[in-house]
Amino acid sequence: MATNLAKLELYSADERERGRPRTRKAARRRISDCYATIFSPRGEIAAKFRDISIQGCAVSYSIGELRLGQFIQIALNDLKPVSGIVRWVGDGSCGIEFLAPISWDIAAMEFEDA
Repeated sequence: MATNLAKLELYSADERERGRPRTRKAARRRISDCYATIFSPRGEIAAKFRDISIQGCAVSYSIGELRLGQFIQIALNDLKPVSGIVRWVGDGSCGIEFLAPISWDIAAMEFEDA
């Protein structure tokens, strides 16, 4: 499987959540043109990354079903799948909290600037 390259951009949680209390534990990076496979109890789901942090990620998908609180694994390109839990779901997208934080070294390796 070829490694997907993506563009990263740091941004503040407040940028999209004005008026809400800041609850983020780590900075997020926007990602474009990077895909993943989610392994859920109901099967595999092709997904596209929207953003990532060391604590989790947001993805969008068009086919498949994920449920709040569901334990999943998400394959970041050619790396070993990362375990996580679905924290929010809405209109073909979801937020996944990793069960163990990943390092920015891994994120940088996987999502280098194109």
